[in-house]
Amino acid sequence: LSPVCLGSLRRAAISVNGVKMLHDLGTAGEVNTSEGFVKLSEAITDMCVKMKESGLPEEPLYHLAVNLLVCSETLITRQDAAVRYLSPSPDEVAFAEALDVTGVHLVGRDSNNNVTIEFQGRQSIYETLAVLEFQSKRLRMTVVSRDEEGRIFVYCKGADAKILPDQESGTGIIDPKQSDLVNVTVAHMDEFATAGSRILVVGYRKLGPQECSEFMRLYLNAANAIEHRQDRIEDAFNAIENNMRLLGCTAVEDQIQDGVVETIKDFKKARIKVMMLTGDKMETAVTIGQTLA
Repeated sequence: LSPVCLGSLRRAAISVNGVKMLHDLGTAGEVNTSEGFVKLSEAITDMCVKMKESGLPEEPLYHLAVNLLVCSETLITRQDAAVRYLSPSPDEVAFAEALDVTGVHLVGRDSNNNVTIEFQGRQSIYETLAVLEFQSKRLRMTVVSRDEEGRIFVYCKGADAKILPDQESGTGIIDPKQSDLVNVTVAHMDEFATAGSRILVVGYRKLGPQECSEFMRLYLNAANAIEHRQDRIEDAFNAIENNMRLLGCTAVEDQIQDGVVETIKDFKKARIKVMMLTGDKMETAVTIGQTLA
């Protein structure tokens, strides 16, 4: 079995609080527009103006931007004036780059995993208190973070099947009372996936002092455990991964790389069976499969 990399990351979009936003500023200076989408750059600029006047906001777009940069493994390399983002996840790189163009810069991540973000000239530091990395079993990543105003938030992003509420199975970590927002977000997800984009769902919730203290006690005990350490860490996070507020979803267009279609055609001519392995939504997989004939 010889694996072939199918994708080359291109345009990005988000649905935040029920509003579709397009990454409208390309890294090469081009401007992307699409009917029915708000321009991400304009929404970010409006948010940053409010931040300079009133401090850290509570609006969903702010928390989504923080989530994408704090709840990630993205690192930064610099050479002369050039900045490059590195991550095991190409989606994380895509959104670090998309936010960077709008003026929201991932400035640094220190040895303690604390993150510095610049919002169009205003820098903020986010202290990372606990991290549970993305796992194939959980299909999500979760970070507990404290901002410079002392507020503590749980940020989570991952697959819709593990995050969105499911009334039949009782799974999901998003508060089911947000049914209207969930329905709108799902419609946007289906639209993005049908267009061939990869989807992540993003959520958060605020932790009170007492709840945070109890979580940190369980988390530190689990982190220092000798036996069943990973299971105990997951149990600690499970206690706070509930009734989260849905921020929305992200979509990264995954275009076919040069030569992939021709390669698959050659395989079929040689009577070599081709399988596509994917963790994407069914709509995304079908669209890519049809594109590849």
